[in-house]
Amino acid sequence: MLHAAGLAPDTLAAAGVTASQTTEALLRVREQLPQLASQFDAAQNTYSAASIEHDRLERLVRSGKGAEQDPAALATARTQLRAAATQRDAVTLVFVQAADLGPEVTAHLAALSDRRGDGLAIPYRAATRPDADWLALRHALASADIHTRLGEDVPQPARAVVLANDALPAVAAARASLYANGAAVNTAWNNAVNQQ
Repeated sequence: MLHAAGLAPDTLAAAGVTASQTTEALLRVREQLPQLASQFDAAQNTYSAASIEHDRLERLVRSGKGAEQDPAALATARTQLRAAATQRDAVTLVFVQAADLGPEVTAHLAALSDRRGDGLAIPYRAATRPDADWLALRHALASADIHTRLGEDVPQPARAVVLANDALPAVAAARASLYANGAAVNTAWNNAVNQQ
Protein backbone atom coordinates (compact mmCIF):
# COMPACT_ATOMS: atom_id res chain seq x y z
CA MET A 1 0.00 0.00 0.00
CA LEU A 2 2.82 2.41 0.82
CA HIS A 3 4.45 1.81 -2.56
CA ALA A 4 1.16 2.35 -4.39
CA ALA A 5 0.53 5.51 -2.37
CA GLY A 6 3.87 6.97 -3.42
CA LEU A 7 5.51 6.44 -0.03
CA ALA A 8 8.19 3.97 -1.12
CA PRO A 9 11.68 4.54 0.32
CA ASP A 10 13.27 5.74 -2.93
CA THR A 11 10.38 8.11 -3.58
CA LEU A 12 10.62 9.56 -0.07
CA ALA A 13 14.38 10.01 -0.40
CA ALA A 14 14.03 11.69 -3.80
CA ALA A 15 11.44 14.05 -2.30
CA GLY A 16 14.02 15.17 0.26
CA VAL A 17 12.72 13.22 3.25
CA THR A 18 15.34 12.23 5.83
CA ALA A 19 15.57 8.92 7.68
CA SER A 20 14.14 10.34 10.89
CA GLN A 21 11.28 12.01 9.00
CA THR A 22 10.58 8.67 7.32
CA THR A 23 10.28 6.91 10.66
CA GLU A 24 7.96 9.60 12.06
CA ALA A 25 5.83 9.68 8.91
CA LEU A 26 5.35 5.91 8.84
CA LEU A 27 4.42 5.88 12.52
CA ARG A 28 1.71 8.46 11.77
CA VAL A 29 0.47 6.33 8.88
CA ARG A 30 0.51 3.22 11.09
CA GLU A 31 -1.82 4.93 13.60
CA GLN A 32 -4.42 5.39 10.87
CA LEU A 33 -3.68 2.18 8.98
CA PRO A 34 -6.92 0.23 9.66
CA GLN A 35 -9.05 3.02 8.19
CA LEU A 36 -6.55 3.80 5.41
CA ALA A 37 -6.24 0.14 4.43
CA SER A 38 -10.00 -0.35 4.10
CA GLN A 39 -10.33 2.80 1.96
CA PHE A 40 -7.34 1.73 -0.13
CA ASP A 41 -8.65 -1.80 -0.69
CA ALA A 42 -12.10 -0.52 -1.65
CA ALA A 43 -10.65 2.01 -4.11
CA GLN A 44 -8.25 -0.56 -5.63
CA ASN A 45 -11.01 -3.16 -6.00
CA THR A 46 -13.33 -0.64 -7.66
CA TYR A 47 -10.57 0.47 -10.01
CA SER A 48 -9.60 -3.12 -10.89
CA ALA A 49 -13.20 -4.08 -11.63
CA ALA A 50 -13.74 -0.95 -13.74
CA SER A 51 -10.48 -1.57 -15.62
CA ILE A 52 -11.36 -5.19 -16.38
CA GLU A 53 -14.82 -4.25 -17.67
CA HIS A 54 -13.46 -1.36 -19.73
CA ASP A 55 -10.79 -3.58 -21.33
CA ARG A 56 -13.33 -6.33 -22.05
CA LEU A 57 -15.70 -3.95 -23.80
CA GLU A 58 -12.88 -2.23 -25.67
CA ARG A 59 -11.69 -5.58 -27.05
CA LEU A 60 -15.23 -6.44 -28.13
CA VAL A 61 -15.79 -3.11 -29.86
CA ARG A 62 -12.39 -3.17 -31.60
CA SER A 63 -12.88 -6.72 -32.80
CA GLY A 64 -16.22 -5.85 -34.37
CA LYS A 65 -17.77 -8.89 -32.69
CA GLY A 66 -19.57 -6.97 -29.97
CA ALA A 67 -23.26 -6.36 -29.62
CA GLU A 68 -24.96 -3.22 -30.90
CA GLN A 69 -25.07 -1.68 -27.44
CA ASP A 70 -21.36 -2.32 -26.68
CA PRO A 71 -20.05 1.06 -27.95
CA ALA A 72 -22.42 2.88 -25.58
CA ALA A 73 -21.47 0.48 -22.79
CA LEU A 74 -17.80 1.19 -23.52
CA ALA A 75 -18.38 4.94 -23.18
CA THR A 76 -20.05 4.32 -19.82
CA ALA A 77 -17.23 1.99 -18.74
CA ARG A 78 -14.66 4.63 -19.73
CA THR A 79 -16.45 7.18 -17.53
CA GLN A 80 -16.60 4.71 -14.65
CA LEU A 81 -12.89 3.91 -15.06
CA ARG A 82 -11.99 7.61 -14.89
CA ALA A 83 -14.14 8.00 -11.77
CA ALA A 84 -12.49 4.95 -10.18
CA ALA A 85 -9.03 6.35 -11.02
CA THR A 86 -9.98 9.67 -9.44
CA GLN A 87 -11.15 7.87 -6.30
CA ARG A 88 -7.97 5.78 -6.19
CA ASP A 89 -5.88 8.95 -6.49
CA ALA A 90 -7.91 10.58 -3.70
CA VAL A 91 -7.22 7.62 -1.40
CA THR A 92 -3.53 7.84 -2.31
CA LEU A 93 -3.57 11.48 -1.27
CA VAL A 94 -5.10 10.49 2.09
CA PHE A 95 -2.10 8.23 2.70
CA VAL A 96 0.28 11.07 1.90
CA GLN A 97 -1.68 13.45 4.13
CA ALA A 98 -1.56 10.90 6.96
CA ALA A 99 2.23 10.90 6.67
CA ASP A 100 2.05 14.66 7.38
CA LEU A 101 5.37 15.60 5.78
CA GLY A 102 4.46 19.21 5.08
CA PRO A 103 3.30 21.02 1.95
CA GLU A 104 6.68 21.18 0.19
CA VAL A 105 7.37 17.44 0.49
CA THR A 106 3.75 16.66 -0.37
CA ALA A 107 4.14 18.67 -3.58
CA HIS A 108 7.35 16.75 -4.41
CA LEU A 109 5.58 13.44 -3.74
CA ALA A 110 2.69 14.48 -6.00
CA ALA A 111 5.11 15.19 -8.85
CA LEU A 112 6.92 11.90 -8.28
CA SER A 113 3.59 10.04 -8.35
CA ASP A 114 2.52 11.43 -11.73
CA ARG A 115 1.51 8.30 -13.63
CA ARG A 116 2.92 9.71 -16.87
CA GLY A 117 6.35 8.99 -15.38
CA ASP A 118 5.67 5.32 -14.66
CA GLY A 119 8.67 3.21 -15.57
CA LEU A 120 11.15 6.09 -15.63
CA ALA A 121 14.00 6.51 -13.17
CA ILE A 122 12.75 8.32 -10.08
CA PRO A 123 14.71 11.57 -10.56
CA TYR A 124 13.09 12.13 -13.98
CA ARG A 125 9.68 11.87 -12.36
CA ALA A 126 10.40 14.84 -10.08
CA ALA A 127 9.85 17.48 -12.78
CA THR A 128 6.43 18.42 -14.08
CA ARG A 129 6.14 18.42 -17.89
CA PRO A 130 3.52 18.63 -20.60
CA ASP A 131 2.56 15.34 -22.25
CA ALA A 132 4.74 16.03 -25.30
CA ASP A 133 7.83 16.44 -23.11
CA TRP A 134 7.12 13.18 -21.27
CA LEU A 135 6.91 11.43 -24.62
CA ALA A 136 10.11 13.06 -25.89
CA LEU A 137 11.95 12.02 -22.72
CA ARG A 138 10.73 8.43 -23.00
CA HIS A 139 11.85 8.23 -26.64
CA ALA A 140 15.22 9.80 -25.87
CA LEU A 141 15.91 7.44 -22.96
CA ALA A 142 14.85 4.43 -25.02
CA SER A 143 17.08 5.55 -27.89
CA ALA A 144 20.01 6.10 -25.53
CA ASP A 145 19.51 2.67 -23.98
CA ILE A 146 19.28 0.86 -27.32
CA HIS A 147 22.30 2.60 -28.82
CA THR A 148 24.36 2.05 -25.67
CA ARG A 149 23.54 -1.67 -25.63
CA LEU A 150 24.52 -1.92 -29.27
CA GLY A 151 27.82 -0.16 -28.56
CA GLU A 152 26.86 2.78 -30.74
CA ASP A 153 26.99 6.51 -30.13
CA VAL A 154 23.75 7.95 -28.80
CA PRO A 155 22.22 10.22 -31.47
CA GLN A 156 22.65 13.92 -30.73
CA PRO A 157 18.88 14.70 -30.55
CA ALA A 158 18.31 11.99 -27.94
CA ARG A 159 21.42 13.03 -26.00
CA ALA A 160 20.24 16.66 -26.02
CA VAL A 161 16.81 15.73 -24.58
CA VAL A 162 18.37 13.60 -21.82
CA LEU A 163 20.92 16.29 -20.92
CA ALA A 164 18.22 18.97 -20.86
CA ASN A 165 16.15 16.85 -18.50
CA ASP A 166 19.17 16.05 -16.34
CA ALA A 167 19.74 19.80 -15.96
CA LEU A 168 16.22 20.51 -14.69
CA PRO A 169 16.46 21.74 -11.06
CA ALA A 170 13.78 19.30 -9.82
CA VAL A 171 15.52 16.33 -11.47
CA ALA A 172 18.95 17.35 -10.16
CA ALA A 173 17.59 17.91 -6.64
CA ALA A 174 15.79 14.55 -6.61
CA ARG A 175 18.91 12.76 -7.85
CA ALA A 176 21.08 14.46 -5.19
CA SER A 177 18.58 13.68 -2.39
CA LEU A 178 18.25 10.08 -3.50
CA TYR A 179 22.02 9.68 -3.61
CA ALA A 180 22.57 11.37 -0.23
CA ASN A 181 19.64 9.89 1.73
CA GLY A 182 18.55 6.78 -0.17
CA ALA A 183 20.31 4.15 1.93
CA ALA A 184 19.40 5.72 5.28
CA VAL A 185 15.77 6.26 4.27
CA ASN A 186 15.55 2.68 2.99
CA THR A 187 16.83 1.35 6.33
CA ALA A 188 14.46 3.58 8.33
CA TRP A 189 11.55 2.62 6.07
CA ASN A 190 12.20 -1.12 6.46
CA ASN A 191 12.59 -0.78 10.22
CA ALA A 192 9.34 1.17 10.54
CA VAL A 193 7.39 -1.21 8.29
CA ASN A 194 8.69 -4.33 10.04
CA GLN A 195 8.12 -2.92 13.52
CA GLN A 196 5.47 -4.87 15.39
